[in-house]
Amino acid sequence: MKKTKKNVIIFIIIFLVLIVLVPCVLYLIYKLLNVNNTWQEGEILAYCGTAISAIATAFLGGVAIWQNNKAQEMNKKLLKIEEDNYIANYSTSAFVSDVRIEGVKQQTINLNGLQEQLLVSDKYTEKITSTNYATLELWFDIVNFEKTKHAAFVNISKIQLYMAKKDKIVSNTYLFVNDSRAYSQVAISIDKDRFYATVILTPNEKISMVELLKNEGVCFNIEIFYTLMTDKYVASKCQCRAILYSKNEYNGKQEIYNVFGIKKNEKPRCFYLEQYLENKENIEIKKYKRPSEISMPSKI
Repeated sequence: MKKTKKNVIIFIIIFLVLIVLVPCVLYLIYKLLNVNNTWQEGEILAYCGTAISAIATAFLGGVAIWQNNKAQEMNKKLLKIEEDNYIANYSTSAFVSDVRIEGVKQQTINLNGLQEQLLVSDKYTEKITSTNYATLELWFDIVNFEKTKHAAFVNISKIQLYMAKKDKIVSNTYLFVNDSRAYSQVAISIDKDRFYATVILTPNEKISMVELLKNEGVCFNIEIFYTLMTDKYVASKCQCRAILYSKNEYNGKQEIYNVFGIKKNEKPRCFYLEQYLENKENIEIKKYKRPSEISMPSKI
């Protein structure tokens, strides 16, 4: 309203300047220079008519531009409302209810054959062999809020871990990242859904983690950043923190405590960061590959 009032005042000032002030200034200039030039009534009327016509044309052009801008703004608002309604109708609202780690496993795996999310230590630069790396297997249970869509796909961007014993940190932070934007499928059931991740440890991380897992009472502190997506391509970016305690499942062969999860009386802390509509053309879904289609990479 204030902006419109200001524009009207500016228009009136311009009108008065062109109709009144300009002729007066010209008249005074003629007088000061002693120019013998008298305006006839017809010339004055012609000037006023031309000035008014020019102002009207400029005004109509300004109105047309203003209406066009308003129409574009309205279209943007309508598209935003439509997109927001679509996101509200087809988004997922779920929280992580349980996290479980199956401890360090040294084994030969085919990385290209994994359908779950694959994350690698940010320190990993060496060539992978069957003896110089180890894996952690994680799964995450998620529970939907009432009347919301199930998450069909998931992408984990990073996982941070550090280990503690009796509220005392006993390890440096392990950071695992996922360079792939490919989504993995979420296993859907009536009461809860589940997605999986495999984490690859460097040789040094494997050694340090195994030494800590030999001790009773060690726990994992985990923070995960992930995106859940419905089958309508509405994505919810989330963050979750939890403490995973030993389930006292001792692996006699490796001589370590091998399974960790959340206590029944504790709950993870989950945060929604943003919701948005993914571009269907840019989405890649990890699919099952037959053994004949798999090739073992030389580097991660």
